Amino acid sequence: MEDRTSKITAFVTRILNAASTTLYGAIGNSLGGIEGAAILTSISTALQNAPLLFSPPTERRRADLLVGIAKEQIQHRLKTGEKIRSDWLVDGKKTPETKTATEIAEQIVIAVRHDAEEKKIRYMGNLLADFCFDGRLNSTTCRSLVAVAERLSYRQLCILRFCQHVMERTALSIQKDRTFVKQAEQAYENSMEGFNLRTENYLDIDAKFDQELGALLSDIYSLYELDCLRFDSAVINTSHITPSKMMLNTTGLSLCVSMGLYAIPLDDVQKDVIHLISKNYDVVGNGKKANEDLVHRILPDILFTANVQDSAHNDT
Repeated sequence: MEDRTSKITAFVTRILNAASTTLYGAIGNSLGGIEGAAILTSISTALQNAPLLFSPPTERRRADLLVGIAKEQIQHRLKTGEKIRSDWLVDGKKTPETKTATEIAEQIVIAVRHDAEEKKIRYMGNLLADFCFDGRLNSTTCRSLVAVAERLSYRQLCILRFCQHVMERTALSIQKDRTFVKQAEQAYENSMEGFNLRTENYLDIDAKFDQELGALLSDIYSLYELDCLRFDSAVINTSHITPSKMMLNTTGLSLCVSMGLYAIPLDDVQKDVIHLISKNYDVVGNGKKANEDLVHRILPDILFTANVQDSAHNDT
């Protein structure tokens, strides 16, 4: 019985391995050119190293989607004349760093497989593709960026996209008005004013935040802790956040560029970010209502628990 089971297992494994090799080998070949095929071969190796063969269908689908996006981006950039970074490939041949490239690709594949927020997959695919070209990012930096990117939610990517958008508007105003670099921060503040964001922190708010605003401020604070955002003064907790003072920091800017966050629809940014931190958002009113709703929701449970404990006490 044991021998029969092992034979069946081996047979199924061979079939799955063959299917996987056919699928990912075709991806490498379809790119055209030695460089495209070689770099996708490394990604294919990463996919097979990241035990996909026996993964749930949903995880396999996410990995397939990631590879498709990376393939599309790599193909486009090769066609426009860009070259695969020289420390990963030299004349289409592997280098000592190629193994590191495979490990980084595997890190991204594993992150995507286990992330249910599928809106992020496109941007993780962009990240993988960008690493194949941008030689300014050494392997250690690539690993660090992946470690940060996999921790972020789609809304946090929207927050970064918003700050990137403000920077774009600032750059246009500097170019138009010939503003000197030393006045760039003022130009940034002027760009922020166009979004009517709150210009004070939340320390003066008596009521607790409603859940929506509280969750957003937590997202912003996490980005600050991860060195993706900075403010004009230290931020101790969510109450110290001043929305109009948000700016991209080094890590946040790197992620914006490498993940291609410019493609995030600004409608998502408006819906998920801007309206909650605008001057028009009724922080106090929404906070009090949320607290009242919370009390009404949990009060029956509190009373039930109290009654059970009281009954138990009386029985003894």
